Amino acid sequence: MSPASDNFSKSYRSIEKAVKGFGRYRKRWEVLLSWGRFGSIGIAPILLWVLLDWVVELPLLAVFGTFVVVGIFALVTLLKWVVAPPWRRIRRDHEANVIEELHGKLNNRIIGSLQLGGEVLAEKIDEASASTPMVRALVVRTAGILAETKLKSLLDLRRTWKFLGVAMVILAGYGSLGHYAPQVYEDRYNRTIEGYYTLLDLLFPVEFEISPGDLRMVRGDAVELQARVIGARRDEVRLVKIFEETGETTTEVLKLKDEKISVTLEGDQTAANFRYRFEYANEISQLHLVEVEDRPLIQAINFELEPPEYTGQSMRLITGKVAKLEGLPGTKVLVSFAANTPLDSDRTFWETSTGIKDPIEVNGRYGTFQFEIVQNEILSINLTGHFGEGFEMERPQSISIIAQSDEPPSINILTKLSEKELVPGQASGLPVAWRAEDDFGLSEVRLDYTITSLFEVLNRQDRKGSRVVELDPPRDRARSRFTGIFSGTAIYPGDKVTITLLARDNRPETPGVGRSRTIEFVIVGNDLGQFVSGQDFGFRRREESALKLEFAERIGRSTDLMQDPVKTLHTEAKFPLGKHDVAAATRAESVPFGLEELISQYFQLLSGAQ
Repeated sequence: MSPASDNFSKSYRSIEKAVKGFGRYRKRWEVLLSWGRFGSIGIAPILLWVLLDWVVELPLLAVFGTFVVVGIFALVTLLKWVVAPPWRRIRRDHEANVIEELHGKLNNRIIGSLQLGGEVLAEKIDEASASTPMVRALVVRTAGILAETKLKSLLDLRRTWKFLGVAMVILAGYGSLGHYAPQVYEDRYNRTIEGYYTLLDLLFPVEFEISPGDLRMVRGDAVELQARVIGARRDEVRLVKIFEETGETTTEVLKLKDEKISVTLEGDQTAANFRYRFEYANEISQLHLVEVEDRPLIQAINFELEPPEYTGQSMRLITGKVAKLEGLPGTKVLVSFAANTPLDSDRTFWETSTGIKDPIEVNGRYGTFQFEIVQNEILSINLTGHFGEGFEMERPQSISIIAQSDEPPSINILTKLSEKELVPGQASGLPVAWRAEDDFGLSEVRLDYTITSLFEVLNRQDRKGSRVVELDPPRDRARSRFTGIFSGTAIYPGDKVTITLLARDNRPETPGVGRSRTIEFVIVGNDLGQFVSGQDFGFRRREESALKLEFAERIGRSTDLMQDPVKTLHTEAKFPLGKHDVAAATRAESVPFGLEELISQYFQLLSGAQ
């Protein structure tokens, strides 16, 4: 490379470096200028808004509206003057034009040197071209001018310093206000939120649901005032009470929870007539009247409960006021009470939520009546004083009547089968031991069985049967066993047997029925030779003979052990059963060892697997 070319390249790079350095310098001050603008212009309206509301206390809607305006303005200026400037790219040609404009005497030397010099370096202009020496000279000359020029001095920074100074003053104002009046920002925040809620209330008004509304009550008794503010967005509501005799007004601030509020008044608070209403923000509920007078009260009360005869239970006596009475359906209840004042027999009655209404027998300040528990319902006692109308109980004495359920008996099968495949002899002698319990008395235990053939080709019909044990007198618990279940019923290999026990209590009309688990087993043959006639199983005949002999002996022993002393027929006669626990239950004999494979082969043959 010739010295002239080397000088040209260095001059070109010095121009680029100078322009880019100027661009970075100018960008930093542009960012500061933008931040100064935001600090002096963008956030100044917010400070003015705070001061204005602090001094004048604008209406809530105006507070929220002006906040939205200044907030949007601040957000826009933030994006424009704070967020965007640091991301601005430095463009070489643009910065060159800025330098020439600020300098005023370069006559496009910089932009020309960069563009034409770049083409020479990129060899887009032939070295032999007549213009190449002119471009090289231009670049070298321009580089010399820039080297002698202080580019940073071309910028006027006074405007930037002015904006930064104003921004510092405004920020100082924010800080001073927060230091000397720290509550001002929190108050503005709360008022802004309140203004927002006020706007929502205007657009979407709330609704009040007041309970109990207008009320007449016993003097000094407790009353629960409830309010539901539908659509509430705040968590506070005010209860305003106005006492009619004195004109005194009281206000109590209460906390809403899930749009609801409840407050209980009693004692001195309900000693005189008063009006009340609920207030939510600027919304006011209807005014309701509470009238208080002396009313009849139940001072003492007794309940005599006579359970149904089948339970065998004795009469119960409950003394004192109760919220609920529990008893079985059919329980007769005799109610007797004493009031604080003589009663009017014509206006004293009891009624239920199901529509029953009957008078109460009154003798002075005493009263009696009787009813029967049939179902769940609310029973109300309504008293009227001897002065007649106007002295009724504002709140009747209410009692929840709970009709207890007579739970069905429970019954369990104690017999456990060690195998799910039995030969006919085992099945015929199978004892089924059981244990049953009931809260008021068992009257019957029944065994139901179903015999189903597993193989349609055999064309056997399903066979069903039952065995029944009647318990007289009924008892709370009993245990025994069924034997000879399949007496008179044929069972064959290939049959599936299902057994279930049911226990019935002594409830007269609709006895409760309990059901046990179900046990199932399959009947298999004693001798495979019956089903494989003509086949050569000689390799097993000796073993089969031995097993058959052992099996017959074991079946005989187990059958003897399983004989039940209780005679069980299709409709068994009543027999005494002890209420004590039986220490052990007889189990069915398992299939003798060595027959499992034979039985498996038998079912394979029947199914066509062999």
